[in-house]
Amino acid sequence: MSWQLVSRGIVKAIVDGVNRQVSGSHEFCSMKNSIPFSNMATDDWLESVRLWLKYGAPLIAQAPSRKCPVCCGDGRALFNSHDGYPFSECWSCGCWYVPHQIDERLFEKFFACCGYAKVLADRMIEKRIGAEMTQTDQARLEGYFDELIISVQSESANIRYLDVGCGVGHSVMVAGRRGIDAYGVDVNKKAVEVGRKKGLRLFDSSDDVPEREFEWISFWETLEHMVDPLAELSRYKNRLAPDGLIALTVPNLNGLGVRLQKGDCSYVHGGRAWAGHVNWFNVELLKVLLGRAGLDILFVDGQFGHNLFDLISYLLGESRAAADSIAGPRHEMKFPVSTFEAVNAIGPAVTLMERLTLTSPIIKVVACRSEEAGRLNDVRENLNRSRRSDLAAQALVLGS
Repeated sequence: MSWQLVSRGIVKAIVDGVNRQVSGSHEFCSMKNSIPFSNMATDDWLESVRLWLKYGAPLIAQAPSRKCPVCCGDGRALFNSHDGYPFSECWSCGCWYVPHQIDERLFEKFFACCGYAKVLADRMIEKRIGAEMTQTDQARLEGYFDELIISVQSESANIRYLDVGCGVGHSVMVAGRRGIDAYGVDVNKKAVEVGRKKGLRLFDSSDDVPEREFEWISFWETLEHMVDPLAELSRYKNRLAPDGLIALTVPNLNGLGVRLQKGDCSYVHGGRAWAGHVNWFNVELLKVLLGRAGLDILFVDGQFGHNLFDLISYLLGESRAAADSIAGPRHEMKFPVSTFEAVNAIGPAVTLMERLTLTSPIIKVVACRSEEAGRLNDVRENLNRSRRSDLAAQALVLGS
């Protein structure tokens, strides 16, 4: 019954739109295209992209080559991203990746060519510890920890936690507030320095992380930045405690924005001050990658939803997505009132469908050592039961 009500609402919005067109109505709604990369100020983002395109992008071809990060296969050229990176698609498995080793060596050359780019990069890192960005980032991480807590089989369990790619340490802050023994590691020395000033236990090298086992190891939006994600997963798998879990999130190769916009998509980028999203995975690719590292997936889910107005504007040729943002002031999109109302009517249902079909912008995964998967069926079922309940609750809200 609830889905019937949703369908009726969508049909009504479309019929109203058709009637407006027949009657010759020319009412429009105006809105700005969304700002890329919500974890940094728009002006900083624009400045960093423009500096990179002028001084950094020409250096990409000099970086050592690499094969597919999932299966080590060869790829075919696909497109260049809005920040000048060549992306390929693996012939064998379909992974999208930059066929060059994008790491600190490339950015050291870039900063040598443009000293101000280093100043800007450090400033962007320092802003991440500011109140607004801290609040936004930690709100997202709270949800991740709420989910992981479901996996704990004993309320008295002592949890040791390591976040790989921790940045300035927001994850470590959130875990610490929950009484978790938390550590973080990141290759960005500036980010580690900023986090340490807040009293967090952060390290800039895996060799410096305390020699202990961890019940939880996370890679929150991290694997997509790594030259060799398989090697990193294998390294940290060896630091798991018995029945320990690895949790990760990655941007989704099967996301609507990625598939439709490709190089114009604001979050398909190779990086402008540090390595960007140089690897693109979907669920099937993650199964292969994790399997090669000796890990089995226990749980998978999608997160967030796409901005349908941005996508429709792009498909109609009224917007060039990230290219418009780089070119100048934020692009103004105009929609007939009928279209605006119809998109608003279907938006929540589309977001729920993205999650059901795992085409959301972000994929969330919880995994364990392959040999321990049988012992962790209760964890698998608890996580999936919670997901089913949450999806049912969202569907009920849509139909109310």
